[in-house]
Amino acid sequence: MISTFADLDSRFAAIAGTSHVVTRKSAGAVGELFEELMAGGIVGNFAGADFAEIDTEAKVHYGRGPMTLFCFAFSHGVKPSEFSKAYGSGQVRVGRVNSKGQSLHVTDSAVEVTVDGRAVAGWSIADLLERIETKMPNLAMVDATKRGQSVVFNQMFVGKRIVAERFIEAIASGNVIVEMRSGAVQFRANPETVKGWFEASH
Repeated sequence: MISTFADLDSRFAAIAGTSHVVTRKSAGAVGELFEELMAGGIVGNFAGADFAEIDTEAKVHYGRGPMTLFCFAFSHGVKPSEFSKAYGSGQVRVGRVNSKGQSLHVTDSAVEVTVDGRAVAGWSIADLLERIETKMPNLAMVDATKRGQSVVFNQMFVGKRIVAERFIEAIASGNVIVEMRSGAVQFRANPETVKGWFEASH
């Protein structure tokens, strides 16, 4: 069990820089392997942070492109499954309109997914603040290299005390991607963007 940040650091030092075999086939297989190596089992929890004793979410990023932060269904408007059926799946961010006419718009009180300029679903700012504060009050974000079925965990960024308003600011600046899939909605961002959302790091 990881009970302190010192435990987190020492356990990571024990597994870093060594090749590990990924045996699962799921999309989250690398993250699940990391959890097993760090905590002795898969600790993923939809509601809260992975390493519960230190309120710390674990994220592993390999390759290029954005990292998935969490899934979060719309809090108003159409349901995710209804959205994909009516408007198709797609990625949106503030300041851009995709090929299906979908975009993202931020108001004083909400983040709205728009289609052809009309808001069809979204979240209140309050709901998004609560979600990020609950999901990743602290963050252990690991850079990894994956080749075939082997993965090496290279280095770990630890962010302490999320400043939730910075997450909203990143959405408004176009630095967070929202991806609508059949029945699910994912929030994604580049690791370098995420690093700036915390009061402190090591």
